[in-house]
Amino acid sequence: MEGRWGGVVQGGLQSSYLTNCALIFMSDENKGNGNNDDGVAAYGPHWLCDESITTPSGVTRRTRSRWIPVSDGVLHVVNENGNENNVRTELKEMGGDLMLSRTISESTGRCLRLETLTVLDEHTVTTRAKVTQIFHGEQMPVQVISVIESRVDMNDGIVPSGSIPEMSL
Repeated sequence: MEGRWGGVVQGGLQSSYLTNCALIFMSDENKGNGNNDDGVAAYGPHWLCDESITTPSGVTRRTRSRWIPVSDGVLHVVNENGNENNVRTELKEMGGDLMLSRTISESTGRCLRLETLTVLDEHTVTTRAKVTQIFHGEQMPVQVISVIESRVDMNDGIVPSGSIPEMSL
């Protein structure tokens, strides 16, 4: 899932919102490639996730978080925006092509946000779907946002969506 992703929110009032996401693995090995981030010293190897959503009028909301491995397939999420006090976010890999993120209020124990991230083309990994449900008060979702994102950066070993990579079995 590493790389840069971009997409358009599907359906509802936000249908013309644009999304952008950069997910970078941070370790001592990649510190010399122009990234002056000191988070590796504080958290150890982890993923840095920079996300933004832009409205049709050009207003952008940006979030930056760190996905820190705590066990096999489980990541603790640290939000660097500082606006989410008294919450805990955990990200779980549910399979090779599905991740589930839950944000829980530590004071009430209620789910505030639930998000799934699904790779739609497992061979090429160039398209993914993200569905976010935001809850307020009762457990009924107040807002549901769905996005189809495409990989923006085409690195070595990644082929365009719809094509089939050569595989030696």
